Amino acid sequence: MERLYSQFNPGERSVLRAIAQSGTIYGAEADLLDLSKGTATHARGALLDKGELIEAGDRVHLVDPLLRDWIRRRFPI
Repeated sequence: MERLYSQFNPGERSVLRAIAQSGTIYGAEADLLDLSKGTATHARGALLDKGELIEAGDRVHLVDPLLRDWIRRRFPI
């Protein structure tokens, strides 16, 4: 998982962390990660295009539940 995670750029990693923790890329999680709205929006789009994220209604989820759980344990907020 460490190797997979390291292949994402810093903005994508922050978005993955925020979504794994709270399911959103805006708000408290983004503030803690110093994630700007522009970076978050761009990284979210890139991760959707890569198939790492999926939209379900008004929410975005990580496709890989193992990656989500690893991120939660590796980077507790």
